[in-house]
Amino acid sequence: MVAFLRRLATASSPRLLACGTNSLLATARSSLLTRIPPLGRRSAPAALLAAASSAALGLGASIASAEPASADVGGAATAGEQADGQYERPISKFDDPEYNARMLQQWRSHIAAARDMFARKDFDGAEESLKLALEEAEHWGTASGPFATSMLNLAQLYRKRGRHADAAPLLQKAFYVLEQNAGPNNKVTLLALIDLASTLYEQGEAAAAKERFDDALQRLDAAQVHQVYANAPEALRDVRAGCLLQAAQAELKLGETARAEAQLREALSLTEERWGAASPRLVAPCAELARLLLAAGRRDEAREMGERAARVATHPAQKAGLAGLLKEIG
Repeated sequence: MVAFLRRLATASSPRLLACGTNSLLATARSSLLTRIPPLGRRSAPAALLAAASSAALGLGASIASAEPASADVGGAATAGEQADGQYERPISKFDDPEYNARMLQQWRSHIAAARDMFARKDFDGAEESLKLALEEAEHWGTASGPFATSMLNLAQLYRKRGRHADAAPLLQKAFYVLEQNAGPNNKVTLLALIDLASTLYEQGEAAAAKERFDDALQRLDAAQVHQVYANAPEALRDVRAGCLLQAAQAELKLGETARAEAQLREALSLTEERWGAASPRLVAPCAELARLLLAAGRRDEAREMGERAARVATHPAQKAGLAGLLKEIG
């Protein structure tokens, strides 16, 4: 935490689709917020990943995000990787439960402060708190879950402020660390990859974004096969639907209209199956399909999709945007 398709192409609805798209990924990301178990003498990877999953800042629809306070985010070595290509291992005092507990509390307090400042629109203060959290996370090493979470938190804040060039390197590094520690198809890893793809798209790098969206969708296929416990299948379908919505925008930018339409229809099907035919979550895929169909000259189909979106819309901005879209369709 998440942008992120983000808008319907009408002057009256600059944030229409952000609401619908964000809600899909927000559902998936909220399930990451689990209680932090004590570190104590637990194995380092398990304890730190548990701590990282529960410290998501939750800015709008994204998972965590954050950046190093003093590290060179544009350096040649990726976070968690030393110059010789070897992974850096966590260096904290795992044999001292009390010391680790204090460090964990300090780290969490900075994230809590950032969350409060963000809610009050004190973005500069939130950024400073997230940088402090990143410094605290170095206690566990730059290949640790807390460090990745701190990078994610700061990157998400940068994205919210339109600083995509600052966010992208952090998301890349966080993704790398999470891929090594949480696993290549873990949900938190996939969400970081999707956020990276979205950020690249927002920077105008549609081809690079498409490559990463395709990667995320392939990983989601694998995750869907193996992660069949509890509510994992439903949560992964939410992640997939959100990813498809955003991937379709990159496909459209690259002129791949047929593929974009297929992705939007799959997103619509997944969302309807999960949340029902009357859910406001259908607004985003229906509205995006309406725009695509209108551009393709399929006006009757576009009107049908636009009217369907209007029937389930609840947000005033969505309603206004859809009214403009339906007027455009005629």
